[in-house]
Amino acid sequence: ETKMKRPGAPPLKVVIDDASHLHDHMATSLFFWFPRIEPGGILVVEDIQPQEAAAKFRTHIMPQVMKDLHWCGGSGGKVMPDSLCFPTIQPFLFGVHCELHICVFVRNDKPAIEPSKEDSLIPPHAFD
Repeated sequence: ETKMKRPGAPPLKVVIDDASHLHDHMATSLFFWFPRIEPGGILVVEDIQPQEAAAKFRTHIMPQVMKDLHWCGGSGGKVMPDSLCFPTIQPFLFGVHCELHICVFVRNDKPAIEPSKEDSLIPPHAFD
């Protein structure tokens, strides 16, 4: 499923991913839900602990999200070019807070959107 089930429903304010411990499932939740969350809302991803099944979320997705938060997609002479930017979530990112095995992704004030199926998927380069 790639759309909210109830047409015309307001965006969700809080989404908690406490399902699978697999890195690709966590990334799927991030790329699907983040653009759809209400401005100022949060996405909580749990179980990001040091175990093999979750490792690539910590080693591939999180470092790029942190780079996106600080300089990807910006402008001006101080912006570092980064071809691995996550353009479907970067425009919505206000902050990320991680504590132990939980990360909270905070939405900025950009309105929620209903991305296409293609833009709701994990980018092909995400785990390279």
